[in-house]
Amino acid sequence: MLPLLVLLPAAITCSFTNTTIISVSASHATLVLEERGTVNISLSSIPDVDVILNITTSADEIIRLDERVVKIEEGKKSISVGFTAGKRGGTVYISTVLVSPSLNMSIADLSLAVVHSQALCTVTDILGWMCFTVWSVSFYPQVYKNWARLSVVGLSFDFLGYNFLGWICYSVFNFSLLWVGEVKREYYRVFPHGVINVQLSDFCFSFHALLITAFTIIQCLCYERRGQTPSILCRLILAVLATSVHEFP
Repeated sequence: MLPLLVLLPAAITCSFTNTTIISVSASHATLVLEERGTVNISLSSIPDVDVILNITTSADEIIRLDERVVKIEEGKKSISVGFTAGKRGGTVYISTVLVSPSLNMSIADLSLAVVHSQALCTVTDILGWMCFTVWSVSFYPQVYKNWARLSVVGLSFDFLGYNFLGWICYSVFNFSLLWVGEVKREYYRVFPHGVINVQLSDFCFSFHALLITAFTIIQCLCYERRGQTPSILCRLILAVLATSVHEFP
């Protein structure tokens, strides 16, 4: 999918007279070539000193900042920083670093990506939800067949076992890249110009598949199965995968 402009909310704590939270505005939008955008940097309380912030970007050719050093004057709570989309590219990692007061140095992060067309992004979203709908519907004939027969004879228990573990991993993967800030920051640290292509439709699909697979497993426990059980090889593979999954970075 085409990359979207995503302003990741980030909050950091630093001490002035009292504890103050510095944050960047959070929104979800697209930024096309040569389009202008702004990010609002705000404080949770009015400081009694000037606050100097240094703004850096990992790819100046993709995102051109209007200012690299900004000052939130004493008595004010926020400031807007403008930028321009220079050319299409992967995600640009931008850091806002507290320069003064010098007692603390904290970082507020956001990521930006540039696309060719908002219309194409809309099309990819529509196609993503169409894929979610069609693929999700495909799970229900087997569920209905089990209910109609009150039997799961002939259904592969190995298949259900592999699927269940797979959907768990896929759901955790999608959830982490969508909403876990620490995972996103680690991704951009390893791939500074990378693009996280996971969309909400991806998570909804994987989580729905996990739920419907779990329901099918419950059917296997309740309906006639004529002694069917997962194979020894399947149990062994699932045990190894389940116990070693935490070893993967």
